[in-house]
Amino acid sequence: MNKEIIVSICCATYNHQKYIRDAIESFLMQKTTFPFEILIHDDASTDGTADIIREYEVKYPDIIKPIYQTENQYSKGINPYIAFVYPRAQGKYIALCEGDDYWIDPLKLQKQVDYMERNSRVSILASHYTIYDQEKETFINPPKIKYELNFDTLIKKRNKIATATVCFRREFANQYTEEIKPLEKEWFIGDYSLWLFLSQKGQVKILNNVTTVYRRLLKSASNNQSIEKQFNFYRKINCMIDFYIKRYGCQDNTKIQFEKYKYNLEINYAFNLKNKSIMKQEMIKKRNAGFNVGLKYHIKFFFLLFNMNYIFNSINFQRKKMRLGKNG
Repeated sequence: MNKEIIVSICCATYNHQKYIRDAIESFLMQKTTFPFEILIHDDASTDGTADIIREYEVKYPDIIKPIYQTENQYSKGINPYIAFVYPRAQGKYIALCEGDDYWIDPLKLQKQVDYMERNSRVSILASHYTIYDQEKETFINPPKIKYELNFDTLIKKRNKIATATVCFRREFANQYTEEIKPLEKEWFIGDYSLWLFLSQKGQVKILNNVTTVYRRLLKSASNNQSIEKQFNFYRKINCMIDFYIKRYGCQDNTKIQFEKYKYNLEINYAFNLKNKSIMKQEMIKKRNAGFNVGLKYHIKFFFLLFNMNYIFNSINFQRKKMRLGKNG
């Protein structure tokens, strides 16, 4: 067997005591004709995550290579993959998986490496996946991607690639750091930026196999954020997409759809804040930019303008009075 490491499995984890064992076991069960390494970045977990990693480190010292932080890096706005993990990777390819997700196909890595070895123009190879809803304790199969993935569809359809399914060429991780300088940006929005970059370096392909379980946890970031934080998150995504469009260009219809999305985001933001004046301003901006505002946004504005909640509550109150009168 060739001693050269072919794949670097990169895993970022924080307080995943309940899940990290599943992830590591799914890495170790991979059946390959080549060596691989497992780089696990523990971001100063406060539960027993690091102890579990150390347990596996002792058992598999030549494969498992942990990075233990004493201070949480994510809270400082530092992407652990870019800052700590990718620079230590030795493989020709990098496979990603978060500490709360896991693989279910023991041939995942072999299939991906075989495919990419045969297709040198492919820069990133993902796969289909299933979702485990932690709250409902059920598995959900999301719709499979049936369209061609490229720079434009990644913008129009947004991020449809699950991180834990991905395998890409390590050389592009170095180029990404040098050319895009993501650590200097304030996007901090996961791997979506990397996918857009990789789509400019080669083809984006999806294996027609379900290889991975993405775990939807009870405390997801989006569920615990205020309206302000949620919309700021999407604004950062838009800022990142703006950067890539200016850098690489895109199809006209992609740019038009993206501009409409930005206007709609601000209109929805104003609606959620119940701010009539801001909503009106954003609707006017969209119309002045040459876009149709759309019936649904006029209806939303109508609700705000005439305080429809008050009207509905008044109707319900009158109905209750009528029922009480009949009973009396």
